[in-house]
Amino acid sequence: MSPEPHLVQPDLTALESFILKAKSVSGRVSDANMAQNQLGALECVYTEGLYTFHGSYFGKVDQIGQELIFFKDSPIWGANHYAKLIDKQAFSLRKAEEVVAVSRSACYYQEHRFLGRWHYEVDGYSYEDDNSGDVRFFQGMQTISDGEKLLYLIYYHGGLIETALVES
Repeated sequence: MSPEPHLVQPDLTALESFILKAKSVSGRVSDANMAQNQLGALECVYTEGLYTFHGSYFGKVDQIGQELIFFKDSPIWGANHYAKLIDKQAFSLRKAEEVVAVSRSACYYQEHRFLGRWHYEVDGYSYEDDNSGDVRFFQGMQTISDGEKLLYLIYYHGGLIETALVES
């Protein structure tokens, strides 16, 4: 007789560590870890031990995305975002991707975190990440401006997913 499924709380330190690794991998869109699926989304799958990250991203200039983390094949964490290029004449998608990638990478590697207020300057552009909460439940907004004008923004939210898991 198999054990009755019950709620297992994930190890938050291990989960945050895995999220940082997975976000570092998924943030490099040009890498071979991204593939386009039949519906047109860019997909990224990254596995380490019992954790698997699955990201799906639709659109390019204006984009919506979803990231899920599975533990032992059960979803335990997720995040969604919507990104918009506000001023397509003054700011290119390529530059937005560069500023976001450099800024996030600095936060992930210098601070060893992905949540919490973050400000970074790249080539005269100001990247701001303002959010509240922690890995269990969070929401926030990332913006890029030229000091006077908002050029790009990303709204995001996410947190833990309650899932019944059988502890082995």
